Amino acid sequence: MRLAVIASLFLALAAPARADRIHISAGFAFELPDLGAPWELEDNGVYATASWGERTPELRLFLFAASHDDSLDHAQRELASELETIGAELDGKPTPFTVLSAKPEKIADAQAIVGEIDWGGTKLAYALVQRDKRIAILIAAPRDGIYERGRSNFRATLRALEPTPAGAISRDVLPSLPPLAAVREVTATSTYADKRGMYAPWRTLVYDQTNDATGTIVPTTAWCEGKPDAGIGETLTIRLARPTPISRIRIAAGVWLTPQLFDSNNHITALEVALDGKTVKVAPPGKREWTAVAVGAPVSTIAIRIAAVDRGKMNDSCLSAIVLERDGEVVVPVRGIDGAALDELPRALAKLLHDHPVKRVPKDDHPLSIRPGDPATIVVESPGEHTTRWNMQWKAGAWHLLSVDR
Repeated sequence: MRLAVIASLFLALAAPARADRIHISAGFAFELPDLGAPWELEDNGVYATASWGERTPELRLFLFAASHDDSLDHAQRELASELETIGAELDGKPTPFTVLSAKPEKIADAQAIVGEIDWGGTKLAYALVQRDKRIAILIAAPRDGIYERGRSNFRATLRALEPTPAGAISRDVLPSLPPLAAVREVTATSTYADKRGMYAPWRTLVYDQTNDATGTIVPTTAWCEGKPDAGIGETLTIRLARPTPISRIRIAAGVWLTPQLFDSNNHITALEVALDGKTVKVAPPGKREWTAVAVGAPVSTIAIRIAAVDRGKMNDSCLSAIVLERDGEVVVPVRGIDGAALDELPRALAKLLHDHPVKRVPKDDHPLSIRPGDPATIVVESPGEHTTRWNMQWKAGAWHLLSVDR
């Protein structure tokens, strides 16, 4: 069993924060008992801690989210991994431990194993809590000399597990997704005409690609303007369904399919990029290198105008790819949907994973992969031992599963 990284376990806990509830990303929420002093929560990446008591904590809880398809018996056998993870915080105790007790219990609407262990002479309490094939792992470390009181407070926390509302999918179990953008349309003032639409404006956002000899990603499709001249003044426009945070835009100017085609077509030497009407001018290099445009704000419309070119043997000016980024991550563009589709997608995928669970790869903490397809369709890929692909479509205000490929 590999513990899943706790993404957004608490709301932006870069430092200890005061709270009276704890949420674990496996879909569990616990009310913390009122003990007369505040609790402090801290997210450590792979796990989180809840500490109670002034200065020297009287009780520390270590909180993990385990892979959703592990069994309680499996989780019980893997306690050593969790203890090794938190060993430094528990004074580097040795890994071997002895289970002193392990009792099955029902807590709210969940099944659990609640017990105690001896870890190098230190007694710890623990609980494995399972609901809807997901498991939360809690380890309690009371301060020396007050073990019984600490165990009692730990059990009070367990009994305060909040049940899942009937028919609801908790936000705590929503899958981790890449950044997404709802694209209303991609248009151009002119387009090179062909029967297959190989030079359509949308191909800059949803482009085919390959790797060159150095492993660099090379776009193999392109939008090309359709004027008989060099195309100066022709514009490609991306309209998003709602203002979308964008950190920067990367543009592959020219035809990148082969070095020969890049050299033969016009070399675009200046582009004017208008972000909701505010224009910046950039100068693409005369080779197959990305041109970056800093944004750092939500935008609704991106218009890219060809401002200057150096003539090539083929008098066509093209853009091979446009990449939207947010905080270093590529924003996946989904054409033909509105903002409501983006809002509903995590919940639709949570239900999909609940109904069709997949076994995660050990040590895999990657989000689901999403690739845009035809308008209003996406391909969702699981990071499982055997990759599963779900083909989904936004239609009539809901996401529909079209097919499953395993």
